[in-house]
Amino acid sequence: MHDYERLVQAVLKIATSIYRCCVCTENPYPNDKEQLQWAGEAWARACQDKGIDIEMDEEHSKLVFPLKDPFARSGMYEHPIIQQLINTMWFRDPHDEGIVYKRYFK
Repeated sequence: MHDYERLVQAVLKIATSIYRCCVCTENPYPNDKEQLQWAGEAWARACQDKGIDIEMDEEHSKLVFPLKDPFARSGMYEHPIIQQLINTMWFRDPHDEGIVYKRYFK
């Protein structure tokens, strides 16, 4: 894997985590405009965190979105025991996204 591809993968991993935080704390079913806005903001923040500047293209933005079908409202966060899962998923240990990206969970 080339250095550029490694950097993109690192940014994508962080951007996806940030995007997931927004979905969990802001709106679990963002509209198209919100999805694009959040993906762009997450990508920019991830680049800032890594100290690099990589332009987000359309393919990258599609990889950031976690919902399978936002119109049918299916995919993430569709289970009756949602609170228990959220607590386990986001806040179980110091390296979980809810702790690392706590600014999104206020």
